[in-house]
Amino acid sequence: MRRLLLTILIVCVGLAWPALAQEEDALNLPAALFVLTNEGRVDRYGLGSEGIRAVTPQSAFVLDFGVADNGDWLAYRTETTLALRRVSNGEGVVLDEGGASVPSIRGQGDTIAWSPSGDALAVTTLEGGRVYLNISSNPFAGISNVVVIDLAEGVFYQFSWSPDGRYLAGEVADNVWWIYRHEGTSLRLTSALTSSVGLAWASNFEIAFAPLEGGLFLMNLDSANAQTLLLDDTWNYALPYLTEGNLLKFFGRQKGDEIITEGFGRLLGLQSGIQAVQNLSEVAVQLEHLQWAPGGSLMIAVRQGNLILLDPVTGSTFTLPVQNAVAYDWGVLPAVPAS
Repeated sequence: MRRLLLTILIVCVGLAWPALAQEEDALNLPAALFVLTNEGRVDRYGLGSEGIRAVTPQSAFVLDFGVADNGDWLAYRTETTLALRRVSNGEGVVLDEGGASVPSIRGQGDTIAWSPSGDALAVTTLEGGRVYLNISSNPFAGISNVVVIDLAEGVFYQFSWSPDGRYLAGEVADNVWWIYRHEGTSLRLTSALTSSVGLAWASNFEIAFAPLEGGLFLMNLDSANAQTLLLDDTWNYALPYLTEGNLLKFFGRQKGDEIITEGFGRLLGLQSGIQAVQNLSEVAVQLEHLQWAPGGSLMIAVRQGNLILLDPVTGSTFTLPVQNAVAYDWGVLPAVPAS
């Protein structure tokens, strides 16, 4: 049945959205896609002919999950446990039994976030957040050494680690973000953003953020949280994302625009070292629940149980034939072949 579903998916994508179809990879997703459904199962949608397969135990009803940067380790949560599982061979181990809580919200960000090196895990809870530090590169050998830290600055919706794992950013209600510094086996609160519609790591220690009241800023966490104004508050901006080519992408809407309504925005860009704003699209797209896919060429959203892919340049959308999706995550972005 799953093989048939993949065949239907490939045909539908090829017909409905040519930008998603090419010879090397019929889906042309940026990376393997992991999807959690209402049935409590996580499926992995592989690239090309890899097919679809369940990656969580049949006996587990999964509430949320997160994929490590190596694409092989999966952390998932049930009502009673937080467990780790290796995607490649199915090995598993329980990290927390009885104390992991459950997510406050799903499908709007990383409720379970691995640090880039895989030595730490941040999870949202009903009361705040919880971080597991000192996870061994071989979790089966080092579970007893894990340090657990509870965060009480608010009920977190999602977490995001800096590229080197030195900082952890967590979002709570009203677009407020708390930033922590990871030092050994401790986390130290270092700063807060009173408002930002999304957040992007511009470097290991710099954050690009977009306050609700308008403007686009860069904050240097290694320099006493010094802020640099990138764009003034005559426009509202949202969802910054830094590509590998150092192009900062984001959506913008000029205040008082009578054509583009609130909640929508056009794709814009700032190249590192160049002041001029690049107009990357003439199409305004709805921003609700949108998240960037790896690589920054596509976006994805869970809306009413549907998993929707969106091209932010053309505004084209495609609803994947995945029923009752509640959350998703991505595998490893494939390496670009050397020219």
